[in-house]
Amino acid sequence: MKKLFLNVIMVSFICMLAAAALFADGKTAYGKSLTEKKQIILEKGSTLKIKVKEGSNSNYQYTSDDTDIVRVTKAGNLKAKNDGSTTVVVKKKGTKNKSKIKVKVISDCTARTIKKKKSVEIKNIFDGKVSSYKWISRNPKIVTVKNNKTLVGRKKGRTYIEGCKNKGKETRVLLKIIVGTPSKSINHSTELYSLTVGDKKDIAYKVKPSSASYKKVLFVPDKTGIVEFSSSGVMTAVAPGETTVKIKAADGCSETSFKVEVYADLNRTTKYGQIKGTAVNTSCIAWFGVPYAKPPVGELRWRAPQDPDPWNGVLETTAKKTKAAQAVTTEKAEGSEDCLYLNIYSPNTISKDLPVMVYLHGGSNLKGSAGKSFKNFAISANCIVVLVEHRLGAFGWLDLDALKTGNPEEDSGNFALLDIKKSLEWVRDNISAFGGNPNNVTLSGFSAGGRNTLACIISPIMSGLFQKAIVFSGGMTTCKSDEAEQSAEGKLAELLVKRGRFDKKDDAKDWIQDEASKDEIKELLYSLSTDEVASMYTYMGLKISNFPQIFEDGYVIPEGGFDVVSKGNYNKVPMMFGSVTQEFATYSLSSVYFSRTVNYYDSLKKGSNMLAMIQTARKYGSMYQSFYYIENNAAEFMLNADQPPIFAYRFDWGNDPAITGDYYANYLGSVHGLDVNFLCGSYKNNFEGTVTNLYTSANSKGRKDLTAAMQTYIGNFLKSGTPNGNGMASWNQWNSASEVNK
Repeated sequence: MKKLFLNVIMVSFICMLAAAALFADGKTAYGKSLTEKKQIILEKGSTLKIKVKEGSNSNYQYTSDDTDIVRVTKAGNLKAKNDGSTTVVVKKKGTKNKSKIKVKVISDCTARTIKKKKSVEIKNIFDGKVSSYKWISRNPKIVTVKNNKTLVGRKKGRTYIEGCKNKGKETRVLLKIIVGTPSKSINHSTELYSLTVGDKKDIAYKVKPSSASYKKVLFVPDKTGIVEFSSSGVMTAVAPGETTVKIKAADGCSETSFKVEVYADLNRTTKYGQIKGTAVNTSCIAWFGVPYAKPPVGELRWRAPQDPDPWNGVLETTAKKTKAAQAVTTEKAEGSEDCLYLNIYSPNTISKDLPVMVYLHGGSNLKGSAGKSFKNFAISANCIVVLVEHRLGAFGWLDLDALKTGNPEEDSGNFALLDIKKSLEWVRDNISAFGGNPNNVTLSGFSAGGRNTLACIISPIMSGLFQKAIVFSGGMTTCKSDEAEQSAEGKLAELLVKRGRFDKKDDAKDWIQDEASKDEIKELLYSLSTDEVASMYTYMGLKISNFPQIFEDGYVIPEGGFDVVSKGNYNKVPMMFGSVTQEFATYSLSSVYFSRTVNYYDSLKKGSNMLAMIQTARKYGSMYQSFYYIENNAAEFMLNADQPPIFAYRFDWGNDPAITGDYYANYLGSVHGLDVNFLCGSYKNNFEGTVTNLYTSANSKGRKDLTAAMQTYIGNFLKSGTPNGNGMASWNQWNSASEVNK
């Protein structure tokens, strides 16, 4: 036991010698503090003298590990240069004793201005969150700390108050106090800045009164990453979005604010020149009236669309063009023959390779425009939407021998389909400049636009121009070229009678078919006014014979039309077919017999013995029409084993009297095109004369939820060819087997 005790003493003695030796060479000197502080916070640009525990500062040497952050003079004065953290080493001269001080430099610290002989409670500055700190004034002659909770201004000047831990050895919080005249307001006249990513703006402001002791301000955005500020107050737009920026007087006594909207670059470069778009809102940007072909006027009236002429400078594409020329009456037209333009919607983003949806409008190919707003859908689905303006009526569909040039595309008479092809080629060649993926294009269309989309699916000249298709209420309809020519000759004969050249239509038709040369007929056609050409066809209804279109020319549209589907000779892409449940409702109400007999608005309000007939027509007409748009289409394409997936939906909103009221639900309901309106988040009541409160606050949430679901499903389809996604109810592919959910 005695031997063990001696061994312990010996080991302890050896350890003491080792420790003494280590202390002598300085390796353990860091354990002994030579200074009053172990951790200090400095504001950038400020200075502070190190306080040593023994003797004067001249007895010590000072070094900074990073002089770009903190420099230290021979006298021990710290100078804060840049944001960051570093270590300052203090060494006593003539010894190896050293101490470390951790120094953190911040750009700005919280500040307050107080008047001389006035006081402020610390908890009012920091919202009471730092009550556990010990508060120390760096210059008690300017500001003193009373009872560790109140600051008292003694004389004019500036100093810092430290919030410390560990008995004042570690500074955790820094507060700047100015004793003098506080600011009362900040004058800033601009409420809103609209910038493009990369733009810089010098923010002008004035702190009042002019005698304020501290006029520095801080810029504090409520969202990070949208704008940044330099120390001199220059704002830089760094990412699309919107934010509210507070201008806060650094003395904490006043503030104001402004809003900033930052947009992705509105200037884009196409193959033909640079264009400038417009901000639709803070989430969407757009380019309206983008030319994708030369105007089809003069000699180009019935020619295949030509590349637009390149331009110099920047073309303003900030306003929608007038619609394509179309009949208003049997005598008058509206719109312009100069119509080959695109409207492009994009999310306000700098993202690349977004899915693209090309949309063809409805209107029987006689009327309508590309003016529908898809801003909400583009934002929600995070996609690019391109709407196509194309030729309508006899400008877009005219099959006459006199117009044939030997060019098989032009000889088809399917000029509107050639416009659509040209627009798809433009998208392929230019859409990447707008953030779109040219290899992920979905062609879509509503009503006649849906029919045109189906025509593109069977057209050999459209191969490779789109990768998916969505058909909103469109059916598979074509006509023979000889039928188209007979119709065109009849319409031209009617014009000759109107002009007074012939008394009877048959005489005019005989001249066209038997007497006139091709050149004479061509000259006649090109002499027709816009009103005359547009008024050749003014009504179609549901009868394609009223206005022949989609001609089976054998080149643009194969002979036999959609018969090629059963043979597998078409552009096989994933497809979606959509329809509403009351497709025939507006047709039944506007039928010739009914509309001539009674005023149907009045009859719906007052009641009529025709209402049962209307309901019957709506029911069975809608069943057949919707079948034609979905079951008929899907069954035909699914005859091919290698047909990619097909998805289908029926849209049902509007049929419940508890939601829309009795009259609307019973006689209108889910009408033609309502699904596309909901997809766009557009709730326009086209039946004000019948129902004044169709869209109410009570059905608002349901409408918006339905829109959100549609936008998600269809957005998913654009991205990947399937509407399914996380958190969504499963949407099965079409299955042609009997007794199976379609």
